[in-house]
Amino acid sequence: DTELYVGQKWNLESVFKNVVDKDGNPIKPEEVNYVSIDGNKTREIDTSKPGKHTVSIAILKANKEWVYSNNVTVTVEDKTSIETKNSILYVGQKWDPKDNFVNATDEDGKSIPWEDPRITKNGASIDTSKPGEHKIKYTFQGKVKNVDSEFTVTVKEEPFTIKQVPYFDFEDHILVSTNKSVVNKKENPTIDLETPSIEGKDWQLQVELSPFLDKKNSKSILKGVSLYIPKGKLESDLETEEPTQYDCQLEANGKASILMHGTKTKGKGRWKNKLATKEITLSIPPENKKGNYESTLHWTLLDVPG
Repeated sequence: DTELYVGQKWNLESVFKNVVDKDGNPIKPEEVNYVSIDGNKTREIDTSKPGKHTVSIAILKANKEWVYSNNVTVTVEDKTSIETKNSILYVGQKWDPKDNFVNATDEDGKSIPWEDPRITKNGASIDTSKPGEHKIKYTFQGKVKNVDSEFTVTVKEEPFTIKQVPYFDFEDHILVSTNKSVVNKKENPTIDLETPSIEGKDWQLQVELSPFLDKKNSKSILKGVSLYIPKGKLESDLETEEPTQYDCQLEANGKASILMHGTKTKGKGRWKNKLATKEITLSIPPENKKGNYESTLHWTLLDVPG
Protein backbone atom coordinates (compact mmCIF):
# COMPACT_ATOMS: atom_id res chain seq x y z
CA ASP A 1 0.00 0.00 0.00
CA THR A 2 1.17 3.54 -0.70
CA GLU A 3 0.09 7.11 -0.04
CA LEU A 4 0.13 10.18 -2.26
CA TYR A 5 -0.64 13.83 -1.77
CA VAL A 6 -3.27 15.52 -3.89
CA GLY A 7 -1.63 16.73 -7.08
CA GLN A 8 1.34 14.36 -6.76
CA LYS A 9 2.05 12.21 -9.83
CA TRP A 10 1.53 8.45 -9.34
CA ASN A 11 4.16 5.98 -10.47
CA LEU A 12 3.15 2.32 -11.00
CA GLU A 13 6.53 1.15 -9.74
CA SER A 14 5.74 2.62 -6.31
CA VAL A 15 3.47 -0.36 -5.57
CA PHE A 16 6.00 -2.98 -6.73
CA LYS A 17 7.39 -5.19 -3.98
CA ASN A 18 8.51 -8.34 -5.80
CA VAL A 19 7.72 -8.29 -9.51
CA VAL A 20 10.17 -10.56 -11.36
CA ASP A 21 10.30 -12.75 -14.46
CA LYS A 22 10.91 -16.52 -14.54
CA ASP A 23 14.61 -15.98 -14.04
CA GLY A 24 14.12 -13.69 -11.04
CA ASN A 25 14.96 -10.52 -12.90
CA PRO A 26 12.95 -7.38 -11.99
CA ILE A 27 10.19 -6.46 -14.42
CA LYS A 28 9.99 -2.80 -15.37
CA PRO A 29 6.61 -0.99 -15.11
CA GLU A 30 6.39 -0.54 -18.87
CA GLU A 31 6.73 -4.33 -19.29
CA VAL A 32 3.61 -5.02 -17.23
CA ASN A 33 0.90 -6.27 -19.57
CA TYR A 34 -2.16 -5.38 -17.55
CA VAL A 35 -2.89 -2.80 -14.85
CA SER A 36 -6.23 -2.64 -13.06
CA ILE A 37 -7.24 0.43 -11.08
CA ASP A 38 -10.60 0.29 -9.32
CA GLY A 39 -11.64 -2.53 -11.67
CA ASN A 40 -10.76 -0.63 -14.84
CA LYS A 41 -7.94 -1.28 -17.25
CA THR A 42 -5.88 1.89 -16.94
CA ARG A 43 -2.46 2.96 -15.84
CA GLU A 44 -3.42 6.35 -14.35
CA ILE A 45 -4.74 7.37 -10.95
CA ASP A 46 -6.64 10.64 -10.57
CA THR A 47 -4.66 12.47 -7.90
CA SER A 48 -6.53 15.76 -8.29
CA LYS A 49 -8.73 14.92 -5.30
CA PRO A 50 -8.57 12.78 -2.15
CA GLY A 51 -9.60 9.14 -2.37
CA LYS A 52 -8.60 5.47 -2.15
CA HIS A 53 -7.84 3.34 -5.19
CA THR A 54 -7.44 -0.44 -5.54
CA VAL A 55 -4.56 -1.45 -7.80
CA SER A 56 -3.50 -4.84 -9.18
CA ILE A 57 -1.35 -6.01 -12.08
CA ALA A 58 -1.16 -9.08 -14.27
CA ILE A 59 1.78 -10.48 -16.26
CA LEU A 60 1.51 -12.84 -19.22
CA LYS A 61 3.88 -15.78 -18.94
CA ALA A 62 5.63 -17.40 -21.89
CA ASN A 63 3.06 -20.20 -21.87
CA LYS A 64 0.30 -17.59 -22.29
CA GLU A 65 -0.90 -18.00 -18.72
CA TRP A 66 -1.65 -14.91 -16.63
CA VAL A 67 -0.07 -14.30 -13.27
CA TYR A 68 -2.10 -11.95 -11.05
CA SER A 69 -0.78 -9.86 -8.20
CA ASN A 70 -2.48 -9.18 -4.92
CA ASN A 71 -4.59 -6.02 -4.54
CA VAL A 72 -2.98 -2.96 -2.99
CA THR A 73 -4.47 0.36 -1.91
CA VAL A 74 -3.21 3.74 -3.06
CA THR A 75 -4.50 6.52 -0.81
CA VAL A 76 -4.58 10.08 -2.10
CA GLU A 77 -4.68 12.49 0.82
CA ASP A 78 -5.15 16.23 1.10
CA LYS A 79 -4.60 17.52 4.62
CA THR A 80 -2.93 20.70 3.45
CA SER A 81 -4.92 23.68 4.70
CA ILE A 82 -4.82 27.26 5.85
CA GLU A 83 -7.59 29.10 7.69
CA THR A 84 -7.96 32.83 8.28
CA LYS A 85 -10.61 35.12 9.75
CA ASN A 86 -12.06 38.56 9.11
CA SER A 87 -11.32 41.42 11.48
CA ILE A 88 -12.20 45.02 12.23
CA LEU A 89 -9.74 47.82 12.93
CA TYR A 90 -10.32 51.46 13.76
CA VAL A 91 -8.68 54.38 12.02
CA GLY A 92 -5.16 54.82 13.37
CA GLN A 93 -4.95 51.31 14.80
CA LYS A 94 -1.94 49.21 13.78
CA TRP A 95 -2.59 46.02 11.79
CA ASP A 96 -0.84 42.83 12.94
CA PRO A 97 -0.97 40.23 10.12
CA LYS A 98 -0.88 37.40 12.66
CA ASP A 99 -4.27 38.47 14.05
CA ASN A 100 -6.05 37.15 10.95
CA PHE A 101 -4.29 33.77 10.93
CA VAL A 102 -6.23 30.89 12.53
CA ASN A 103 -4.28 27.74 11.65
CA ALA A 104 -2.57 25.76 8.89
CA THR A 105 -1.74 22.09 8.33
CA ASP A 106 0.75 20.36 6.06
CA GLU A 107 0.21 17.32 3.83
CA ASP A 108 0.20 14.98 6.83
CA GLY A 109 -2.21 17.11 8.84
CA LYS A 110 0.52 18.44 11.11
CA SER A 111 -0.20 21.88 12.55
CA ILE A 112 1.95 24.66 11.08
CA PRO A 113 2.73 27.81 13.13
CA TRP A 114 2.39 31.33 11.75
CA GLU A 115 6.17 31.78 11.77
CA ASP A 116 6.68 28.96 9.24
CA PRO A 117 8.23 30.39 6.04
CA ARG A 118 5.82 28.34 3.92
CA ILE A 119 3.05 30.72 5.00
CA THR A 120 3.11 33.90 2.93
CA LYS A 121 0.90 36.98 3.07
CA ASN A 122 1.57 37.89 -0.56
CA GLY A 123 2.89 41.35 0.20
CA ALA A 124 -0.33 42.41 1.93
CA SER A 125 -0.44 45.77 3.70
CA ILE A 126 -3.26 47.90 5.09
CA ASP A 127 -3.68 51.66 5.21
CA THR A 128 -5.44 52.33 8.51
CA SER A 129 -5.32 56.11 8.16
CA LYS A 130 -8.81 56.10 6.64
CA PRO A 131 -11.90 53.86 6.58
CA GLY A 132 -12.11 51.08 3.99
CA GLU A 133 -12.29 47.36 3.25
CA HIS A 134 -9.17 45.37 2.42
CA LYS A 135 -9.31 41.93 0.77
CA ILE A 136 -6.23 39.88 1.63
CA LYS A 137 -5.02 36.38 0.76
CA TYR A 138 -2.62 34.17 2.70
CA THR A 139 -1.00 31.14 1.07
CA PHE A 140 0.44 27.93 2.46
CA GLN A 141 3.05 26.55 0.05
CA GLY A 142 2.81 22.76 0.17
CA LYS A 143 5.08 20.12 -1.32
CA VAL A 144 2.82 19.54 -4.29
CA LYS A 145 0.38 22.43 -4.35
CA ASN A 146 -0.41 25.74 -2.69
CA VAL A 147 -3.60 26.46 -0.75
CA ASP A 148 -5.07 29.93 -0.20
CA SER A 149 -7.37 31.55 2.32
CA GLU A 150 -8.95 34.95 1.79
CA PHE A 151 -10.30 37.34 4.41
CA THR A 152 -11.38 40.94 4.86
CA VAL A 153 -10.00 43.59 7.18
CA THR A 154 -12.47 46.44 7.65
CA VAL A 155 -11.14 49.78 8.86
CA LYS A 156 -13.82 51.86 10.59
CA GLU A 157 -14.08 55.25 12.17
CA GLU A 158 -13.99 54.96 15.94
CA PRO A 159 -17.29 55.37 17.80
CA PHE A 160 -18.24 58.96 18.58
CA THR A 161 -21.63 58.82 20.21
CA ILE A 162 -23.79 59.45 23.25
CA LYS A 163 -24.96 56.10 24.55
CA GLN A 164 -27.05 57.27 27.51
CA VAL A 165 -28.33 60.53 28.98
CA PRO A 166 -30.10 61.10 32.30
CA TYR A 167 -33.73 61.90 32.99
CA PHE A 168 -34.59 64.34 35.77
CA ASP A 169 -37.82 64.47 37.75
CA PHE A 170 -38.54 67.23 40.28
CA GLU A 171 -42.02 65.94 41.17
CA ASP A 172 -44.42 68.33 42.98
CA HIS A 173 -43.47 71.82 44.09
CA ILE A 174 -45.53 74.33 46.03
CA LEU A 175 -45.06 77.90 44.88
CA VAL A 176 -43.81 80.20 47.62
CA SER A 177 -43.08 83.90 47.87
CA THR A 178 -39.33 83.48 47.41
CA ASN A 179 -37.07 81.80 44.88
CA LYS A 180 -37.11 78.04 45.53
CA SER A 181 -34.62 75.30 44.59
CA VAL A 182 -36.17 71.90 43.97
CA VAL A 183 -34.06 68.74 44.20
CA ASN A 184 -34.09 66.06 41.50
CA LYS A 185 -35.80 62.84 42.61
CA LYS A 186 -34.74 60.55 39.75
CA GLU A 187 -32.08 58.16 41.06
CA ASN A 188 -28.70 57.38 39.47
CA PRO A 189 -28.59 59.92 36.65
CA THR A 190 -25.76 58.87 34.34
CA ILE A 191 -24.21 60.19 31.15
CA ASP A 192 -22.54 57.53 28.98
CA LEU A 193 -20.57 58.53 25.90
CA GLU A 194 -17.88 57.10 23.64
CA THR A 195 -15.13 58.99 21.83
CA PRO A 196 -12.12 57.81 19.78
CA SER A 197 -9.60 56.01 21.97
CA ILE A 198 -6.78 55.44 19.47
CA GLU A 199 -6.09 58.74 17.76
CA GLY A 200 -8.35 60.82 19.96
CA LYS A 201 -10.10 64.02 18.99
CA ASP A 202 -11.16 67.33 20.49
CA TRP A 203 -14.77 67.17 21.62
CA GLN A 204 -17.41 68.80 23.77
CA LEU A 205 -20.54 67.49 25.41
CA GLN A 206 -23.07 70.29 25.36
CA VAL A 207 -26.52 70.43 26.90
CA GLU A 208 -29.36 72.90 26.51
CA LEU A 209 -32.67 73.30 28.29
CA SER A 210 -35.84 74.10 26.38
CA PRO A 211 -38.60 76.30 27.90
CA PHE A 212 -40.85 74.62 30.49
CA LEU A 213 -44.33 74.33 28.95
CA ASP A 214 -47.53 73.35 30.71
CA LYS A 215 -48.66 69.95 29.42
CA LYS A 216 -52.30 71.12 29.33
CA ASN A 217 -51.66 74.63 28.06
CA SER A 218 -48.59 75.05 25.87
CA LYS A 219 -48.96 78.84 26.06
CA SER A 220 -48.26 78.72 29.78
CA ILE A 221 -44.51 78.88 30.45
CA LEU A 222 -42.57 78.44 33.65
CA LYS A 223 -40.61 81.68 33.74
CA GLY A 224 -37.15 82.46 35.03
CA VAL A 225 -36.23 78.88 35.93
CA SER A 226 -32.70 77.54 35.84
CA LEU A 227 -31.30 74.03 36.12
CA TYR A 228 -28.06 73.31 37.95
CA ILE A 229 -26.07 70.21 36.93
CA PRO A 230 -22.84 69.78 38.93
CA LYS A 231 -19.73 67.86 37.99
CA GLY A 232 -20.13 64.11 38.33
CA LYS A 233 -17.96 61.10 39.08
CA LEU A 234 -16.13 59.88 35.97
CA GLU A 235 -15.47 56.22 35.19
CA SER A 236 -13.59 54.64 32.27
CA ASP A 237 -12.25 51.22 31.31
CA LEU A 238 -9.11 52.85 29.92
CA GLU A 239 -6.19 54.20 31.88
CA THR A 240 -6.37 57.64 30.38
CA GLU A 241 -6.56 61.21 31.62
CA GLU A 242 -10.05 62.41 32.42
CA PRO A 243 -11.88 64.98 30.31
CA THR A 244 -12.53 68.38 31.82
CA GLN A 245 -15.88 68.82 33.56
CA TYR A 246 -17.88 71.97 34.20
CA ASP A 247 -20.71 72.84 36.54
CA CYS A 248 -23.68 73.82 34.39
CA GLN A 249 -26.24 76.49 35.20
CA LEU A 250 -28.80 76.21 32.41
CA GLU A 251 -31.44 78.79 31.64
CA ALA A 252 -34.62 77.47 30.02
CA ASN A 253 -33.96 79.34 26.80
CA GLY A 254 -32.34 76.72 24.57
CA LYS A 255 -28.84 78.15 24.98
CA ALA A 256 -26.21 75.41 25.18
CA SER A 257 -23.61 75.03 27.91
CA ILE A 258 -20.53 72.81 27.98
CA LEU A 259 -20.68 69.97 30.49
CA MET A 260 -17.58 67.98 29.42
CA HIS A 261 -14.59 68.72 27.21
CA GLY A 262 -12.02 66.25 25.85
CA THR A 263 -8.91 66.55 23.72
CA LYS A 264 -6.71 64.21 21.70
CA THR A 265 -4.90 63.30 24.90
CA LYS A 266 -7.54 63.85 27.59
CA GLY A 267 -10.87 62.06 27.75
CA LYS A 268 -10.16 59.38 25.14
CA GLY A 269 -12.49 56.38 24.91
CA ARG A 270 -15.72 55.57 26.70
CA TRP A 271 -16.78 57.52 29.79
CA LYS A 272 -19.56 57.23 32.31
CA ASN A 273 -20.35 60.40 34.23
CA LYS A 274 -22.36 59.52 37.33
CA LEU A 275 -24.17 62.58 38.63
CA ALA A 276 -25.20 63.04 42.25
CA THR A 277 -29.00 62.71 42.32
CA LYS A 278 -29.76 65.34 44.96
CA GLU A 279 -27.19 67.88 43.79
CA ILE A 280 -29.16 68.47 40.59
CA THR A 281 -31.53 71.32 41.38
CA LEU A 282 -34.16 73.40 39.63
CA SER A 283 -34.57 77.03 40.69
CA ILE A 284 -38.15 78.35 40.35
CA PRO A 285 -39.06 82.04 40.85
CA PRO A 286 -42.21 82.80 42.92
CA GLU A 287 -44.16 84.68 40.23
CA ASN A 288 -45.05 81.51 38.27
CA LYS A 289 -48.51 79.95 37.97
CA LYS A 290 -49.40 76.43 39.00
CA GLY A 291 -49.36 73.72 36.32
CA ASN A 292 -47.74 70.50 35.14
CA TYR A 293 -44.61 71.69 33.36
CA GLU A 294 -42.16 69.79 31.21
CA SER A 295 -38.90 70.68 29.48
CA THR A 296 -36.52 68.82 27.19
CA LEU A 297 -32.77 68.56 27.63
CA HIS A 298 -30.91 68.41 24.33
CA TRP A 299 -27.52 66.68 24.56
CA THR A 300 -24.97 67.14 21.78
CA LEU A 301 -21.54 65.53 21.36
CA LEU A 302 -19.52 67.83 19.13
CA ASP A 303 -16.29 67.38 17.20
CA VAL A 304 -14.59 70.73 17.78
CA PRO A 305 -11.33 72.30 16.53
CA GLY A 306 -8.35 71.63 18.76
